[in-house]
Amino acid sequence: MASRKKIRHLPVVEGDKIVGMVTFRDLVSYLLPEICYMAKEIY
Repeated sequence: MASRKKIRHLPVVEGDKIVGMVTFRDLVSYLLPEICYMAKEIY
């Protein structure tokens, strides 16, 4: 959904304060090694 809406940054909130931002690149960097590992296991 975020990619369809072109949302590339998500705020990280603690209570009512923004304490950081998570970017699309952050998510890809975190998930890519796991995706590659799973693909190797499948094939």
